Amino acid sequence: MQYFKNSILQKGITFIIILTAFVRCGNDPNEIIEINPAFSEHISAFTSGVISSESTIRIRLMENNIHFKDDGEPIDNDLFDFSPNIKGDAYWIDERTIEFHSKENMTSGTPFIGEFELGELIDGLPNNLETFVFQFQTIQQAFSVDLGTYKTYEKTKLNLTNFLEQLLLLM
Repeated sequence: MQYFKNSILQKGITFIIILTAFVRCGNDPNEIIEINPAFSEHISAFTSGVISSESTIRIRLMENNIHFKDDGEPIDNDLFDFSPNIKGDAYWIDERTIEFHSKENMTSGTPFIGEFELGELIDGLPNNLETFVFQFQTIQQAFSVDLGTYKTYEKTKLNLTNFLEQLLLLM
């Protein structure tokens, strides 16, 4: 019976270790993604760096694309994929620019990894150029108020009238 308990315990611990290893081997948003220079033949600009949580995400192609439609309707949702997930729609802005609009503000201070399916728009790409991976981060919101410069001179008189009188004397 003792052997049976130890065997289950060992298998459980082994399972947890393996599960943890698989979870940690995913995309780390803090890892700097190196862009393959070969993408510069097809993509001239893309959203990167630190952006507002309300910003759109853009990809600008090097050449006009035959899939362009000037109807203002959302295009194929499978073009963009984000981690963590962002719900929204992609639109053509012009013959070369696709813009992703999130339905809600993105979480502030969050690093994102984006994948753009370039192979859906350009035929005949090599496998290593089918998906363009890029990263960006939203601005960390911060708010600070410092009232340290406004103090009463007499600690026994902490009412607003005394405070305003002292403030007017300083002016």
